[in-house]
Amino acid sequence: MGLRPLALGVFVWALWWGCCGVSLAFPDSLRVGLVSSADKIRLTSPEGMVVSGAGIGESGKMTVESDEWLLVKPGRATVLVQSATFSVLAPSKDARLLAMTASALQTKGQDACLVEDEAGRWLTARGFSTQEEADQFRRSLPRELRGEAEIVVEKGSSVSGNLVLAKDSLIVRQRGSSDQRGSSDISRALRVAWLALGESSAGHGVYRGEMIVRQGADTLSLVNLVPIEDYLKGVVPYEMPWRFAPQALKAQAVAARNYALCNLGKHRKEGYDLCSAVHCQVYGGMEAETEATSRAVDETRGLVMQTAGGLVPAFFHSTCGGHTEDASSAWKGGGAASIKGITDLATGAQTSLDKEENVRQFLQDSPDAFCRHSPFFRWERRYSREDLQKRLGNELGDLTTILVRGRTAAGRVTELLLKGTKGERILKGQDIRSLCGDSSTKGLLSNFFFVSEIRAVQKEGEPPPSLPEAFVFNGAGWGHGVGMCQYGADGMAERGYDFKAILHHYYGDFSLVNLAGNQ
Repeated sequence: MGLRPLALGVFVWALWWGCCGVSLAFPDSLRVGLVSSADKIRLTSPEGMVVSGAGIGESGKMTVESDEWLLVKPGRATVLVQSATFSVLAPSKDARLLAMTASALQTKGQDACLVEDEAGRWLTARGFSTQEEADQFRRSLPRELRGEAEIVVEKGSSVSGNLVLAKDSLIVRQRGSSDQRGSSDISRALRVAWLALGESSAGHGVYRGEMIVRQGADTLSLVNLVPIEDYLKGVVPYEMPWRFAPQALKAQAVAARNYALCNLGKHRKEGYDLCSAVHCQVYGGMEAETEATSRAVDETRGLVMQTAGGLVPAFFHSTCGGHTEDASSAWKGGGAASIKGITDLATGAQTSLDKEENVRQFLQDSPDAFCRHSPFFRWERRYSREDLQKRLGNELGDLTTILVRGRTAAGRVTELLLKGTKGERILKGQDIRSLCGDSSTKGLLSNFFFVSEIRAVQKEGEPPPSLPEAFVFNGAGWGHGVGMCQYGADGMAERGYDFKAILHHYYGDFSLVNLAGNQ
């Protein structure tokens, strides 16, 4: 019974995906994976909640009162309704003391955990059978923590006992909600929090729609079943700064809608449509929403870009640096060949960038491109020879030369040759940008660059230095360069272009279709 809404959602999406390019009904909702391996999940709503799923009493449903928490644990877990987050809560700035206390409790076999979130570090202890037992634990805490510890009495719900989640899911929605929209007021919306004990990580958020809690091997996954327009309100402010011009935000809303619909089923094996991270589109729920970005979504409701071949695969990136890239040059396959690289110069002037000397001149200039105001329009990265040798694992010996061996028609580097005293190596694709990456950076901002050497000054009477001291990468833009340049969209909007003109500039010829009107 609890799985019927989910099964219906899968059918609707399958119908949509199989009929791209034809007159369609606009799908109501999509499933967004929020967390895949939680040790426990807590949910609450000021409006109260209705929980449905196999194994919940005789009716398969239960009601959670306003502002009470539903606590779900994996396996044969007891479902509890409680009035606060943890059984015992002890926030403190003394991280060392907290860590020592947690370690001592774990040594005694107590179910204790030390985690860190936005509010600081939290020591959590659970499993007390009575309030007196919990109070005894509180008195045993170090004096510095004792006054901060808060005891929360858990109340058993109407489903006291064990709930088997081995092959089932829980569907949680706000009480009084007849559809998957939920409350539009963030102060009244569905709140969730999760904890992964093994990874000592925690997360939380406020979301529209419904929540699906599914049992895995020994952990829980959490999926947000949310109307696509509400999903976009939690995406656009993460993908484009809300301070950008309104027409740029509207272009981003349409592009994000196209991208979401074109990528449905990307996580089908995991049981949802899209994830909430950069692998798909960053989704932050209601806490991410802003007035400007939500207005952009509302004013473009249901609008998508469509050609005779189906929906336009609307890739986008931060900054193109003056010229975007062919999708077929950036990636092999993927059905995105319709996205062509174009000049992003305000004059529309065409520049040949397939030759090294032309690229150097273009990147050394600062042409009047729509994205010229981006902080990533032009950049420089300098690395010592020794640093690059370490990044390569010293497999090439002393690094003597770095040469560009191939470029796309838009000037992006496709092959980079590295020569050393012990051999040579050719880098391609994403490996080029990753060359200069480390634990704190993902590497070069783009493949749109040229390389120069720095050598020591030759001393009088001595031979010239045989090895370079450093290598300098002078580049432009940030990202893969395919599709819409987001800073370029903002620059176009500031010059008076509307969102339709912006989209046509970056994605070419298409029809703007209002799928919402087909409902």
